[in-house]
Amino acid sequence: MKLSLNPKKIYAVALVLVLLTPIYMVFFEAVAGVDKFFTRLIIMAMILLLLSCTGFFTKQAVLINKRIAITLFALCIIFGMSLLNLDLVDYSFIQFGFYVLVPAYILGQDFDFEHVLRYCTIFSIPLIFGINSMLVLENIGLNQADMYVVYAFLPSVIATLSHFIHYRNESSLVVKIGYILGLIYFLKLIPVAIRGFILVVFVYIALEVIISIQKNTTSKNYNILLLFIILALVILIANLGSILSLLVDIMQEHLKIEVGFVIKVARLLKDGDFSNGRMSIYSSAVQCFKESPIVGHGIDGIRIWSSGRINYPHNSILQLLVDGGILFGFIPIIVIMISVYRIIINQINDKETMTFAVYLTSIGMINSLLSGDIWKNAPFWIAVFFYAKYICGKQNKKY
Repeated sequence: MKLSLNPKKIYAVALVLVLLTPIYMVFFEAVAGVDKFFTRLIIMAMILLLLSCTGFFTKQAVLINKRIAITLFALCIIFGMSLLNLDLVDYSFIQFGFYVLVPAYILGQDFDFEHVLRYCTIFSIPLIFGINSMLVLENIGLNQADMYVVYAFLPSVIATLSHFIHYRNESSLVVKIGYILGLIYFLKLIPVAIRGFILVVFVYIALEVIISIQKNTTSKNYNILLLFIILALVILIANLGSILSLLVDIMQEHLKIEVGFVIKVARLLKDGDFSNGRMSIYSSAVQCFKESPIVGHGIDGIRIWSSGRINYPHNSILQLLVDGGILFGFIPIIVIMISVYRIIINQINDKETMTFAVYLTSIGMINSLLSGDIWKNAPFWIAVFFYAKYICGKQNKKY
């Protein structure tokens, strides 16, 4: 006899647990002194139990999307090559399972996108009891909290914002409480945030605005508007130094506002290296790629290649090429490029898919282009597998 379970809700809960694992690792360490590694193991066990029980009691067949399967095959080859590097220094079967295999499995199943945003909002409510302990300044001179902590808040904060924008009319009292607390988290994060956090929020809002404009205008007018936006961005980037210098001057000298990312921008502009050393890392990553362009160096290959000088390329595209080469790294790159293009031109077949695509693009893709190790970034792989299943296939209509 089958239990009365709703697999779609359970898979949504499992995905939320993956997304919120980093922030709950910080939360339990801050409020109870629990080791982060132990918290991750407990959450992993919960996820595996949920997935196992759902499959066992509902007798559901294991679903696998062929595009996810192809992408996952390439990633497993990269991981397999990594094992051949006997001096592999910073990765394991457990990490690959949690950050890559589990997201691939969950994305292969059917679940409701709204449920994920809703549960992210609800499951984030307890964070209010540790918010002050978690946002301790890492660098007092820059007035910034720990980078890991700030990024860990992104799935929660952006999910709350996305649910409020698109589903607030369907929200319960508990979700409305989540809205209020999400706003509190955001207001507490802004003064101590890093540049990557601000960029993710900016890109999320920009995508929502672009899509909203597209829905309310003709295709021809939208293409013209998009062209003007691109030209404006080119002009903005070309004059970024001057614009940021002016912004810093206004905030610090006239408004007397001390915001962490503004202070850092001011220092980087003064030092003449707005990339904060990224360009040197990118240059080294290109050289590393050239030495094994076909199959790559495997996970942690650049660290081995540089004798520990560079941990990872700080750019998802470069890291995929360095680690997997053209043969294997290019598969997820193609998935990303096709999907982001279709999202920007609004070539998605329904509102729920587009809403979730914008959410995952914001939390999974933006910071991975600038910082962090993609092999320890579950939102990045959730976005890649989501793209493979829902965006890279044939799109018949726009919503």
